[in-house]
Amino acid sequence: MHLIKTYPLRLAVCNSCRLVQLLDILDSKTLFGTGYSFYSSASAPLSEYHKRYADDVLRISDSGGKFVVEIGCNDGDMLRHFDVAGWTTFVSILRMVLLRSYQPTWSRRIE
Repeated sequence: MHLIKTYPLRLAVCNSCRLVQLLDILDSKTLFGTGYSFYSSASAPLSEYHKRYADDVLRISDSGGKFVVEIGCNDGDMLRHFDVAGWTTFVSILRMVLLRSYQPTWSRRIE
């Protein structure tokens, strides 16, 4: 019998801002092995798919006050299409954090 190694997948939700975050952090070598360097924006076909997908979502959604979350967003290639359309995304939040020179306080070091 071939056993598959499993890992915990626990989520925490901030009661104040509703941020959802994984509690368990795996070493990057466990997740990706060695030599992993894929960025979705480097793939023209994948980047074009992201644009078409975002265009479809934008077309069928009402405008104003929209927020989008993409789990596992890699380098934010799909999110950028929502960002330029005025939606709140991780990209727009990160830009605001960097502009304010916000220094987050972590309860533990993440490497």
